[in-house]
Amino acid sequence: MLRTATLLSVSTFASALAGRPSAQVQVHDHEWASFAPLPGALDVGEAISSGFHEVDFAVGDLDGDGDDDLVVVRKEPFTKPGPRTNMLLLSEDGVLRDRTALFATASDVLGDQGFLTPTTDRDVKLADLDGDGWLDVVTCTALMDGQPKALSHPRVYRNLAASGGAWLGLEHQEARIPQLVTFGAGLAVATHANEVLVGDVDADGAPDLYFVDHDSGFAGYSEPSSWDLDDRLLINDGLGYFTDETVLRMTSAMVTGGFGVGGLIGDFNLDGANDVLRGSTGNISDPVQEISLAYNAPSAVGTFNIYQEVYSLSPYAVASGDLNQDGRLDVVAGDDQSDRYLLNTGTDALGRVIWSPAKLFDFLNGGDDGFTGQVTIADLDHDGWNDVLIADEDIDIAQSTGENRRMHIYHNLGGEPGSEVVLREERESPGAGWIGVEGLHETQLRKTYDVALLDVDGDGWDDLVIGRNAGTVVWRNTTGDQVCQTDLGFAGPGPARLSMCGDALAPGQAADVVVRHAAPNSPGLIAFGVAQANLAYAGGTLVPIPMGVLAFTTDAAGKWVLPDVEAPSGPATLYLQAGVLDAAQPFGVAITNAIQAEFLP
Repeated sequence: MLRTATLLSVSTFASALAGRPSAQVQVHDHEWASFAPLPGALDVGEAISSGFHEVDFAVGDLDGDGDDDLVVVRKEPFTKPGPRTNMLLLSEDGVLRDRTALFATASDVLGDQGFLTPTTDRDVKLADLDGDGWLDVVTCTALMDGQPKALSHPRVYRNLAASGGAWLGLEHQEARIPQLVTFGAGLAVATHANEVLVGDVDADGAPDLYFVDHDSGFAGYSEPSSWDLDDRLLINDGLGYFTDETVLRMTSAMVTGGFGVGGLIGDFNLDGANDVLRGSTGNISDPVQEISLAYNAPSAVGTFNIYQEVYSLSPYAVASGDLNQDGRLDVVAGDDQSDRYLLNTGTDALGRVIWSPAKLFDFLNGGDDGFTGQVTIADLDHDGWNDVLIADEDIDIAQSTGENRRMHIYHNLGGEPGSEVVLREERESPGAGWIGVEGLHETQLRKTYDVALLDVDGDGWDDLVIGRNAGTVVWRNTTGDQVCQTDLGFAGPGPARLSMCGDALAPGQAADVVVRHAAPNSPGLIAFGVAQANLAYAGGTLVPIPMGVLAFTTDAAGKWVLPDVEAPSGPATLYLQAGVLDAAQPFGVAITNAIQAEFLP
């Protein structure tokens, strides 16, 4: 029989649980993010990145186990036609293991070995291209002149899903990408694209592809003018097969550029139709040097009718995300001089975004060190405000021996939603100590190709995988180190997961209850009780004997957070489990794992 004190404690906790707001706030009173090396987090047989292997990362749950995996595409650094093999790192029990040979060598091209066929992939994205509920892989191949289409064009790797509970892996399927030809003479040539953008531009529910072309570089490669493909818009038929419809949907100005440097497909003016942001820096043969926006026509979705120059100093990289919590996509411009960011402040009478003046990043000491690399926008410290990471390794030209550029990490100081924001490079002291985030020092930030954010150790906080010229290292997010309550397992069907992490649950201490990897914008219930009895239901297992339930709705990323739940007085054991409506599951519901929460006296 439970003690009276225990019953009172659980009753108090249940009342607190039901009364908590469902917004995400930081769990601990910390000033900024901190990281530490995570030894043993990589199980690979070769160097991921090096002075001979430039890398680009993409993150997502490929095998459907609820944990994010990492795809690594590689080539010889800079604008050189040096192919390399790619890598598939699956997240297994807190370790990223190289499973390329097991799950990423299938191809419908005779003699092709999928990821193990050397290619010059400069970018990679994950998306459900064929609508089957599983993430596929699309790579952006460049500089394979004179090679067959299977090697010289972007490659789609279809996710073969699972059978009998076992994941079947990825297969390269050549026919999904068409042979591209030049606009004028119709020459079948190799692609020279730096980045692939993924998003639904024709509102049919299927993601389309936009390839940002790079033409000649400043060093190492000169493209014959007759081979120039310019940017390309490929439309998805809904089953993951693509057709080049660039000339049917976009003007020449929208797709003509110099050395393309990235972009994003998204609804920038909030009219319900996805627009295309792309960046181009001037090169030897084509002086187009700008970040531009092609607007999707809301009256004829899928065609683009307005072209806007967003930024025109010395752009060399571009990324987009909401920096000031107003629901609008802002822009970060990596610049060959000083990097900047622009806030999306509204729209004019023609439906074009009204951009703020370009703002410089804030430094406690020192400043920008010139040339830039990949830009990543993410919330490192879980305070709801997106921070910015800008890698330093030039994708076109090698750094000279004497240069000491490094990755910059900028802390978003927040404020009132919709207001101006300050993005600051924090540091321990003016002349020494950590820079950017606590734990990382200058020597660990130099010559960085790309950085990936994913929760490697399963504590609910995104860790950093930093790919550098000197190698790839996983850095654990130790921001306010948390205690996670016992995961009892029993998850399934579906990828939804439940965690309860924060302080040890003594009186006055708090933890976050988090549901992740669930269906987006979907209702769910958390059941909680003081006892358990495993019961088969809807293809899964129900664990708690509920004494109460709490309703919630996931966000657009399939996540829901109940922040800062405080422990009541007295010892108690509580069991929690969530279910989320999910049409992709056989019985229409995804069941999470169960959590055993121990409340200390």
